[in-house]
Amino acid sequence: MIKTIAKRAAIAAATLLASAPLWAATLSLQPSTASVAQGGSFTVDLLVSDLGTGDDLGSFDLSVLFDASVLQLNGYTLGTGLGDTAAGEALDASAGLTASGSLNLSQVSFLWDLSSQASSFKLASLTFTAAQVGNSALSISGVTLGDAWGSSLNATTVASAVAVTAAVPEPETLALMLAGLGVVGVALRRHAA
Repeated sequence: MIKTIAKRAAIAAATLLASAPLWAATLSLQPSTASVAQGGSFTVDLLVSDLGTGDDLGSFDLSVLFDASVLQLNGYTLGTGLGDTAAGEALDASAGLTASGSLNLSQVSFLWDLSSQASSFKLASLTFTAAQVGNSALSISGVTLGDAWGSSLNATTVASAVAVTAAVPEPETLALMLAGLGVVGVALRRHAA
């Protein structure tokens, strides 16, 4: 009886180990850190890497989280690694902004053959404006990845951060401001005399 239970447990463990991938694809936001002046725009790329040999990414669904009091999302563009959405090779199933500071991105490939897909490529580009001085983490959550046949793929995520700094006046602006103060000073001196 104990031998039978041990044998079944060994078979179950071997089956689980054989069916579970030992690696995971990596999702990251690049650049990993950025410093942007208030009012400036910048782009962050969502990348997938470390796809295993023979593993193709056929779909993804995830959310990118950010501090909406610091960053304003201007828009996103999906990459072409799963196919060109404009050519009907893939579907943009993104829900967009689902809550303040939460962008849902989702894409499904209609291509039959993804075997030429690179092991690392851009899933999307996100464009932000630095709205307020402060810091915002950029993170990835709620990740679902599927291969070309719909089977799930494991993923690890790498976050990013953005520091928004106060805008520094351009040298020309500073020179113009000093010239204006000089004119005001001369006018006040003449008026006082």
